[in-house]
Amino acid sequence: MSAEARLAQLGGAGRIIFTASAATEPAYEHRRFGHGFLTHFLLEALCGAEEVVSGGKLSLYRLLEHVTSRVRAAALQGGKEQNPTMRGSIDGDVEWPVFVPGAKYRAAFPARLPAKVTSDLASLSSAGFPDALVTAWAGAIPSLNALQIAAITDFGVLDGENLVVSAPTSSGKTMVGELAALRNVLDRKRALFLLPLKALVADKRRHFESVYGGFGVRTVEATGETDDIAPLLRGQYDVGLLTYEKFAAIALTFPHVLAQVGVILIDEAQMIADRGRGANLEFILTLIRMRRREGSSPN
Repeated sequence: MSAEARLAQLGGAGRIIFTASAATEPAYEHRRFGHGFLTHFLLEALCGAEEVVSGGKLSLYRLLEHVTSRVRAAALQGGKEQNPTMRGSIDGDVEWPVFVPGAKYRAAFPARLPAKVTSDLASLSSAGFPDALVTAWAGAIPSLNALQIAAITDFGVLDGENLVVSAPTSSGKTMVGELAALRNVLDRKRALFLLPLKALVADKRRHFESVYGGFGVRTVEATGETDDIAPLLRGQYDVGLLTYEKFAAIALTFPHVLAQVGVILIDEAQMIADRGRGANLEFILTLIRMRRREGSSPN
């Protein structure tokens, strides 16, 4: 009996069978997700994706429709085809509460809990940073300040959460971005820093090579038409530094670059109000948001 026939037998009235792909298709995984496309988007939906929630509840049929479209889009970004399928039927709709990790989840998956740190730099070791790297940071800053602690402990910047950091100059915003970037690099993912000016890109590259070069972190930059972008296209880097304009050109021409990245950090976001570069930044933010809704964009 074929797989299709077996699935048809399992489905029926009062029972829903939802598969990661069609019977003759493979089901793909993505290194950025840490597991399969279906698992990633199903968990995302169960935890309250805005397209699924209505009146504080999860609609089963809306959930399945959402997960199906996200899986298809994510697979297509990699040049593959994966079509989740549903068999069976139920009378009416089924609603669930939004899922929230509780005590049993925390006990079973302690490694997935949000990182907790204190002002002591050594506490970063509990967030997975090597002691040698923490020591290197200690040469530049004496401790973590309240902004950095809140970004990590309260807002999950090391756990893949999206975050806007607005604070005065020299308040530690840059360190928040570097922590997020290095957390991704340690997880074998890539990070992109987007900056408004070539001079800022050059300064940032000198800084990264000075502080992180000794740890094997590969930093590349792209700011103009003559730059060699082959490392970016091939994923042969850990941290990429780009101007807004260069990133927009690459992301539109080579959409797979976004799928390779674990996190994007946008520096000087107040430039969105600048008459010269504001439109470029607004376009970039819109593009990232659209790609994220398709399941192919980082945080």
